[in-house]
Amino acid sequence: MGKATIAIWFMVGMYFGYFGVVTKPWEGDSLAYHIPIARIISEGRWGDRAALSSPLYYYPGGTEAMLAVMMRLGLPLNLFNVAGWVALVILSREMGKKLGMERGLATIFGISVGMWPSVIRLIMTQTVDIWLAVFWVWVWLLLCSPGRNWKYWGQLGVATGMLIGSKYSGILFAVIMFGFYGRGLVRNLSWRAVVAGAVGVGMFGLFWYIRNWALTGDPVYPATFWFWVGDVQFKVNNWAFWKTLVYVPGGWGKMAEAAVSEYLVWLPLGMGAALLRRNRIAILGLVNLAACLILPSWPENMISDLRYIYPVMIPLTAGVFLWAKEKGREEVIGAVALASIAAVLTQLDYHPKLLVLIIVIVGLWAALEVKRTK
Repeated sequence: MGKATIAIWFMVGMYFGYFGVVTKPWEGDSLAYHIPIARIISEGRWGDRAALSSPLYYYPGGTEAMLAVMMRLGLPLNLFNVAGWVALVILSREMGKKLGMERGLATIFGISVGMWPSVIRLIMTQTVDIWLAVFWVWVWLLLCSPGRNWKYWGQLGVATGMLIGSKYSGILFAVIMFGFYGRGLVRNLSWRAVVAGAVGVGMFGLFWYIRNWALTGDPVYPATFWFWVGDVQFKVNNWAFWKTLVYVPGGWGKMAEAAVSEYLVWLPLGMGAALLRRNRIAILGLVNLAACLILPSWPENMISDLRYIYPVMIPLTAGVFLWAKEKGREEVIGAVALASIAAVLTQLDYHPKLLVLIIVIVGLWAALEVKRTK
């Protein structure tokens, strides 16, 4: 079952890798502000009020800085989230292993994360949500293995900085995760550790908030938060997930329908793992889910906005796999995962020649694997 999931992952990877090279950016948010932010950074105008002509350009630019490097190197921009997708699967697999899953089950878990419909639909864009999930898992891995040397603390600082420097919601997820796992860090504190961590967080994360505060007086501009008043025409804060659930007729049904569309069976299974088995990782996902209710979202954008909850779905899904492992049902959860992975393939555009070529390549790989393991 593990080899079948790997084969599908390779097929999808080659598919998107090919189109990442031969196609150009097209998605709305990418063209509206992610690519312009990257261009502003690549030109060194990140502090130029004239360059920051739209309120949207004040969003934290940590992930767009990576896109800016791609621009300077002349790389196809549609490979941006292809690379993020690969990183997400690999780090999610490492997360599974850290949680005690054997290698095959951890591989299925990692690929399952990468094959959510919500993730697949973002691969050919320059949105930051896949990379935010990468940084979230990276921080989690570091917090689960606290170190004493300054290199560990520097890496934790960079990872945390990129998490909060990619999106304002990264602060929310970082605070919750440090609340869950930060106690072990206190025993390893030293002045070198503090300096290394602070430099990483400052350069890669807080930098963008300080920039905004200096230019506008609002560190989270264009948003409004506490006594900071953002852009008066920026209405995104006027609604949130919780308001849809409370005030919109049939809001709970709309949310459930959107969740099934974006994550198939993993949200209800994950909530079951959190409520019934109460393993720590699933509880983390449930807390993140509660926190996400305050994130901006309009009812008509419900499906699209569920890309915000990757830090919810990753730990909830991990809780499902751990639940299955505890019950000795690894094969059952593997079959469910394989079915969900295969179901997502129907979302891919149909390109017969490319599909045949990929199947031939993966078939040869599978044959060599079978021969090698005999």
